[in-house]
Amino acid sequence: MTAPQTIVCLKVVPRPEEVRVDMETLTLDRSGRSFINPADMHALEMALALKDRYGGSVRLLAMGPPPFEDYLRIALTMGADEAVLLSDRAFGGADTLATSYTLAAGIRKMGDFDLVLCGEESSDGATAQVPAGIAEWRDLPQITYATDLALIDSRWRVRATREVSGGHEVLVSSLPVVVSVRMRCNEPRFMDMSRRQWAAEAPVTIWGAEEIDADPAMIGLSGSATTVSGTHEAAGRERRREMIGGAPTEQARALMAHIRPFLVGSPEQKRVAIEVGRAPGVSHNGQGGSEPALPPVAPDPVRSPRLQRRPGEAEDGGPSGDGVDASWNGRAELLDADGSVIAEVLADLWRRPGEQWGGDVRTELGGGHLPLAGDYVLRLESDAECVVAKGGAVRAYARGGLSGEEVSVRGKGEAPF
Repeated sequence: MTAPQTIVCLKVVPRPEEVRVDMETLTLDRSGRSFINPADMHALEMALALKDRYGGSVRLLAMGPPPFEDYLRIALTMGADEAVLLSDRAFGGADTLATSYTLAAGIRKMGDFDLVLCGEESSDGATAQVPAGIAEWRDLPQITYATDLALIDSRWRVRATREVSGGHEVLVSSLPVVVSVRMRCNEPRFMDMSRRQWAAEAPVTIWGAEEIDADPAMIGLSGSATTVSGTHEAAGRERRREMIGGAPTEQARALMAHIRPFLVGSPEQKRVAIEVGRAPGVSHNGQGGSEPALPPVAPDPVRSPRLQRRPGEAEDGGPSGDGVDASWNGRAELLDADGSVIAEVLADLWRRPGEQWGGDVRTELGGGHLPLAGDYVLRLESDAECVVAKGGAVRAYARGGLSGEEVSVRGKGEAPF
């Protein structure tokens, strides 16, 4: 063989955003905007690269209505030599079986060839069945998902490379052979503007069912092994957009209300539930009580970071010089007045002899402080529960060694909200 004769099968497909189905025939409505199937463009580039390296010719074959001729001229401008369009109403509605039969009949009509290149699959069907079907109808060897081709043994055989899990395969086949080309294995070239005028005037051969001697029972809907019995349009997902107005503080609260469900409640964020204590003004049996929320108090001095002892522990002196007789450290949930979880926090609470409880409440998302501007509940991972009042004050009102005490709370770092 002196130079390879290559046939490239091209398919024109509707743009994904404009796919429509004819509800009467249950076939694709091709009246909208279309383009050459992306995988077929990679097959065309591989054929043109072989032509650049070894010489020979590149012929195009497509099936579709007469307007598809314009897309074949694009491929001619890129470097192909001839184009054939199989166009007949009898071809309409074909599935992959009838399509591969029709293309195989067209290839037989085109005469001698060495290579048939196809894209691995079409974007509108994505079955990857047509290249293998052509090989079966023509009784030819086939190589699927090739990423590279080269002629060897004085150009009488072809060597193909394809990717597999963990590496790649090298396959060798005699000619002629049908090859499906992997998506994104190369970069399709731009149109050659010096060929534009020639491509616009070059003849595109159009053959119907009679010209390719096709069996009427094997083409179109009558030759299809599968049919579409019904279709429905799936509901689209529209992005929600909402503008939040008001003062910065109001915007922050509104934004927090929107993202709150996504910050807490997932399996990874849930903690073991502790018996919920009563909120201010609610007795232990859930009825109205007389215990009021306390007014804000001034923050305590900054505590030593070495505090680890928990409420109820006997005073053993603790870390040298800290003078702390009890402390609590762990995860907690911050609830609003309605009992809804606002965020999960890390709480460090402590008490010095003769002083009120003090501590820090910070978020786990970056360690930022919480803007405590209202009445909140701090649910601890122990048998205790506190109320965070306006101004950052905390009143412990349940059980666990904090009951009846006031705790001031400070934040750390910048607010992440």
